[in-house]
Amino acid sequence: MEGAGTPPPGRAGRRDGGGPGVAPSLARFRRHSDLDLAVASLPPDCQIEALGLAEHLLDAALAAAGEDAIGADLVRLEALPPHWQGRIRDHALPLG
Repeated sequence: MEGAGTPPPGRAGRRDGGGPGVAPSLARFRRHSDLDLAVASLPPDCQIEALGLAEHLLDAALAAAGEDAIGADLVRLEALPPHWQGRIRDHALPLG
């Protein structure tokens, strides 16, 4: 799990409660970066299938945009320490 000084998974966020903003971790996104997704209410036995679906959808979207594929990581929000759960709930942008 990430240490206290590292950004949490999926740190795309809103700054000062306004509209969507770019978090520092996204500003440093590079070709070798991956996309971290935090999913709430995902049953533990569905995590592998959900990750496969997320990777498939991400690959299709990037291919349609003419971009190279990138990796994805998926974590269950409830499996994270309370500190990270709060930060993600406060800053994450919903995908749906």
